[in-house]
Amino acid sequence: MKLGVEVPDNWNDAACLDKENKSHLLKQALDTKLTQLNYCETFENNGRGANIQNGYKKTVVNFVFDVKHHPRRKVKVCSWWTFERSNKR
Repeated sequence: MKLGVEVPDNWNDAACLDKENKSHLLKQALDTKLTQLNYCETFENNGRGANIQNGYKKTVVNFVFDVKHHPRRKVKVCSWWTFERSNKR
């Protein structure tokens, strides 16, 4: 809870909360963030199992939902670099 509003842990929670509240505030916040990421060409999705080109790194992206002053909702993007370990000895 933040500012008297339940904050979802993940997208499934956000969808359920939007449905319960009969609103689309969390979906709109996620759509806005995805539009911003696409506009800025922040990430390039080559699909699951694709070869990674030189100069690029594989990463995991998580969305963190937040509540701002009523009725604003916000989504933040957290990215952790994932490095594959080689078994060379």
